Amino acid sequence: MLFRSSAAFALAQHTPGGHRGASIRGAAVGRLGCGVLDGLPLFGDAAVPTPADCTGSSSLLRGAVEAFDPDVVVLVVGSNELSDRLVGTTALRRGTDAHDDRIVRRLATMAKIARDSDARVVVATPGCLERSGAAPAWVDHLRTTVLEWARTRQIGRAH
Repeated sequence: MLFRSSAAFALAQHTPGGHRGASIRGAAVGRLGCGVLDGLPLFGDAAVPTPADCTGSSSLLRGAVEAFDPDVVVLVVGSNELSDRLVGTTALRRGTDAHDDRIVRRLATMAKIARDSDARVVVATPGCLERSGAAPAWVDHLRTTVLEWARTRQIGRAH
């Protein structure tokens, strides 16, 4: 099961009812505009309203895990996590410990839901974003924080 990101949402649109192959079956669960990190995107100091209500991500995952009973859940840290966010009244700026720690806390909640159903968990981190293949320092900071969290909890990692 692929969970959380615009990629998961797009994949779900192209594979309604999931994918059933000879040796693999899968489902993608996501909500357009939502990612692991909650809150609203910030551009400068202005919050940008999104069309989706992303507050129920734990419920969305719990329902999908109960319905699908996956062997593996892939939690995707995607493009939604690569922007500044307004969570409540707190501005979380990308590349800061507060921003990345919030992502890790949200991943921990989601990993617990998956593991409570006996699913293995893999965390996928963001790609490089640059044509040269070199990631900006703040992307490396996020990737390093997430991968270290996953390593210390024996969670699979993909990059």
